[in-house]
Amino acid sequence: MIDGETGWYFIHTSVKVAIFNGAKTLLALNPRDEWELVGGWPTADDESLEETARREASEETGLELGELRLAHATLFEPVPTKKVVLVIYAAELSSAYQLILSEEHVSLQWFHVADLPANLSEEYEQSIRRGYGILNPQL
Repeated sequence: MIDGETGWYFIHTSVKVAIFNGAKTLLALNPRDEWELVGGWPTADDESLEETARREASEETGLELGELRLAHATLFEPVPTKKVVLVIYAAELSSAYQLILSEEHVSLQWFHVADLPANLSEEYEQSIRRGYGILNPQL
């Protein structure tokens, strides 16, 4: 996309979170019947990408996250011809929780890192594995 004022090419940014509970990661089923990480677009009120990640995770799952660790950043094409910058953080749950499903997704489900669903993009799968490795460097 070309900015009308500067003439610069820019790409939207999507901020996602790989949330882990031990060796399981939380995925959200979107209306396209694809599993994805929770997250979304920064707003004008967000002051950092971490703030975006926390806000989006809370809105989509009801979870309040502790420490976030940068897991992966890449260009991603979720829909043909629509590229976004994908920034993914990793977070470990540290207390009891209750999931709250937002209207943005059909379902929320925990998947073992070694047994991720087939309808999950390669970019998300790579990010989950990187995030798990960052949070569990002894493995």
